[in-house]
Amino acid sequence: MEYVIIDYCEKRTVIIDGDPDGDTGDLLLVEKGTHTFKLDGSQDYAPKWRRTVVKNTTSISPMEVSFEKA
Repeated sequence: MEYVIIDYCEKRTVIIDGDPDGDTGDLLLVEKGTHTFKLDGSQDYAPKWRRTVVKNTTSISPMEVSFEKA
């Protein structure tokens, strides 16, 4: 398993590969590989989604995926 933290200025549900999977700021677990990350709720953030390869992470050193207020 790999570890990801989604960074955004508000608490939002994180959508990974089309399914809700935790909240922004939480340590999330995903399989190694390419994933698409979005935020639930209003589309007041940028970019609208991020697609990235997640590999070689640990719980101490997770991948950080950031979104900004649009």
